[in-house]
Amino acid sequence: MENKFYFALRSFTADFYVCIEQNALYIAKEVLKSVSFLKKVEYEGDTLSYITLNKLQFEHVVKELLLVHQYRVELFRLSNQTQSWELCCKATPGNVSEFESILGNYSEIEDVNRVVAFKISVNVGSISQIKVSLACCELLTHSFRVCEFVDNEHLSNLQCALVQIAPRECITLATTGWISSAVDSVFRLITIPLTIVKQNHFDSSDLRSLLDRLLKFKKGSASRCDALPEFNLQDAMQCVAAIVRYLKLMMDDCNMRQFNLEAIDLGQFLRLDYGCFDSLHLWKLNASGLKSADTLYGVLNHCQTALGQRLLECWNKMPLLNKNKIDERLHIVGHFVSDKKLRCLIHQNILTRFPDVHKISKLLVKKRVGLCEIHKMYSAVVCIPALLDALSQSEVDSVIEEYFVAPLKVLIADFDNFVQMVKATLDFEHLTATREYRIKPQFDESLSALHEEIQRLEDKLEKSFDHMSQLLNLEKGKAVKMEWNKQYGYCFRSQQCLKNRRDIQILDTLKGGIKFTDSRTSHLSDKMTEVKRKYGELQKKTVDTMVEVTAGYLEPFKHFGNLIASLDVLVSFAVAAVNAPIPYVKPNILDKGCGEIDITDGRHPCLELQPDVSCISNSLRLRKGDTEMIVLTGPNMGGKSTYLRQAAVIVIMAQIGSFVPAKKASISLVDSILTRIGASDNQYKGLSTFMTEMIEAASILKVVAKSDSLILIDELGRGTSTFDGLGLSWAIARDIANRVHAFCLFASHFLELTMLADEIDVVKNYYMRATFAGDQLVLLYQVLPGICDRSFGINVARMVDFPEEVLQDARDEEERLESFRLDENGRKVLNIFLLLKEKLSTAADSSGDLLPYVRQITKELEKRLSTSIA
Repeated sequence: MENKFYFALRSFTADFYVCIEQNALYIAKEVLKSVSFLKKVEYEGDTLSYITLNKLQFEHVVKELLLVHQYRVELFRLSNQTQSWELCCKATPGNVSEFESILGNYSEIEDVNRVVAFKISVNVGSISQIKVSLACCELLTHSFRVCEFVDNEHLSNLQCALVQIAPRECITLATTGWISSAVDSVFRLITIPLTIVKQNHFDSSDLRSLLDRLLKFKKGSASRCDALPEFNLQDAMQCVAAIVRYLKLMMDDCNMRQFNLEAIDLGQFLRLDYGCFDSLHLWKLNASGLKSADTLYGVLNHCQTALGQRLLECWNKMPLLNKNKIDERLHIVGHFVSDKKLRCLIHQNILTRFPDVHKISKLLVKKRVGLCEIHKMYSAVVCIPALLDALSQSEVDSVIEEYFVAPLKVLIADFDNFVQMVKATLDFEHLTATREYRIKPQFDESLSALHEEIQRLEDKLEKSFDHMSQLLNLEKGKAVKMEWNKQYGYCFRSQQCLKNRRDIQILDTLKGGIKFTDSRTSHLSDKMTEVKRKYGELQKKTVDTMVEVTAGYLEPFKHFGNLIASLDVLVSFAVAAVNAPIPYVKPNILDKGCGEIDITDGRHPCLELQPDVSCISNSLRLRKGDTEMIVLTGPNMGGKSTYLRQAAVIVIMAQIGSFVPAKKASISLVDSILTRIGASDNQYKGLSTFMTEMIEAASILKVVAKSDSLILIDELGRGTSTFDGLGLSWAIARDIANRVHAFCLFASHFLELTMLADEIDVVKNYYMRATFAGDQLVLLYQVLPGICDRSFGINVARMVDFPEEVLQDARDEEERLESFRLDENGRKVLNIFLLLKEKLSTAADSSGDLLPYVRQITKELEKRLSTSIA
């Protein structure tokens, strides 16, 4: 099905929307979750399926299609002149501006909007000189971020950048040849919508004049974009031009003088590819069915603000490579861990008062705010003294002083006039009594007169309430209540039976009681509504002035929001550390290149939070020149994959500045984590299990892996024949150990891989311990040095109640196929696999291509096995 949905808008007495055939079927099944919404109609001899949606249903469906399912949407309207259907608006996951007038809560979609434009250029005659230019626009924070970097023919750096930036949509130019194939491969994997635009979108000839109007320059600096160092990245600036045109930013005056332009240095962050996010469960890529403890984000997310949750998402996707910054974060987290009183006060009492400052700031730019939003900002600002008092109650060190205390003191001075303005104009007494926002009546004589009229009407309504309670002989405030309703105005509500009474008018009968009124109350309610309407009209000019003044504080508000977000995340780390079943510990971060990962009694943070699960701790020691690769064997379901994931997750937690689930941890910085875990086929992408394995393995070997990487490989080769799988696993493991020299955990059921330890000194063998209780397999989930010479697959099958006759056939076949002899160390090894070791050991040197030798050995193995069986 084409990645686009078509709707028809039909208007008679009210708007409703129609979708037909495949689009209608998809919406019914995947969005509304019921085919009962489908209807049938006969048209020109054919039966068509269609679905009709009212406005509320349409808003829900469009949001689901754009945000969750990542489809494009087009809306057609019937022209009164031509009587034909014409396209009236369209939306993509990254560009919903044309739907602003249709969607009620438009800001909900727009606020999470992030769009990336990229351009790929190749130096003629050298495929190794591939340059990727990239620009990202985030509308919530009004920022352009640009970068240029060298990539390879697989575009692996582009893939990692897009996964970590996480845009809602990407735009680029049409490409041909191998570039087109590489781009298609990247976007089939990461599932981010890609839109191809015309060449003129990337025309930067007039970009200087556009950015001079869009950018907000610092005071005292030249108000010219070409004076910024980022403007020298010419290809990246073409990407900025494409975004400006695609999002139609120049058509909205509210965007003028609001954007910042900054460079992204991807080299500052730990490299994580799509496989890491998917296999390590770092983030809710597919949120359905996931609980909070199912992802690392969920484990660490104790944030009290939307600001903190968004920042935690960013930190989770971009762990740091700067040791000093990591140590600063760990120092602050340690301060909150050790000071329980301070941690509880800030987490439970102070942070809960802060609204989404960044979201309100964006609404301020577009002048979509009123007294409610101004009051929220005011409430946040007046919490700053309480936060400073909380921090000052504890012994404040230099790091917290620099990070929070000093900037907050500056903000108090910046916001002083704003606070005084709100105090002088907003009627706080009326807000407390009625929860209604209005300007103080003393602010204007006309408002004062209307306020007096409102008070007189309130007195009359109170007398009307007394009269009604006496008339019905019901206790005032309990058996009968007066309330304001948006539909009926002031009315009464009671749960008593009031039938057959001519002196009252029944308005509504609901489960919560009967709503009713009388002629006197109805008349007073109408007058009150009219007076309040006039009050609102008179105060509108003052409110507009307040909005303009408040909009002048956008920069301090953005800085304030950033501070609160950082504080929220760091306190959240501390809460996660102390609330864990066994408290987390502060890791010792070593410089990049030190070549050591030493984790004592580590635990998987997600696993230990699962109900009815006892988490077994295991240690990991990797050291350059001693133990660089661990070949991990063990039974099915023995915990090999969990051990691999646990190691990577602990490293990531350490490099985002969090405490880690271990007894002790010393971790040297790694610049990338590369995984080949849990591959499966994907019919929608046209990738088999084996093809997925090979794509990930090729990326690790040819493209990404360096000596400071951490590589996790789990059961490589299971998607093909035993001989192909073993040959590839041996060759890949040997290449990593001899050439790449990266830390590697290699889990496998191929026992013969353990012979690598005899050939290469830095390869060590470990296994997952298991034992028998009678004839029952008992999995102990402990990692020990050595080799597990069986996979216990038949025993695991027995644990899930396989038929006994099937199990016996499996045992007989296992005995027939396993023909052993002793190797030079006296170990039992299959004859055919000793041949594989000998051939590969005499193959090309480690820098050569091993594939021809793998193919040759595979054919010999198959031939010998078929001969022996015959």
